[in-house]
Amino acid sequence: MATIRKRRKKDGSFSYLAQIRIGRHGQPDYSEARTFPKKAMADEWAKRYGCY
Repeated sequence: MATIRKRRKKDGSFSYLAQIRIGRHGQPDYSEARTFPKKAMADEWAKRYGCY
């Protein structure tokens, strides 16, 4: 599962936080998050994990 959140920075511009979470049978969930300057970059990163 992937979540993309729009965040306002101190200078008034926006960045995008991409979070992924992968549930694995018999093991703890794997989660990772990264911040990107553009939404398209966040979407592409999430797609690489097959979560979006």
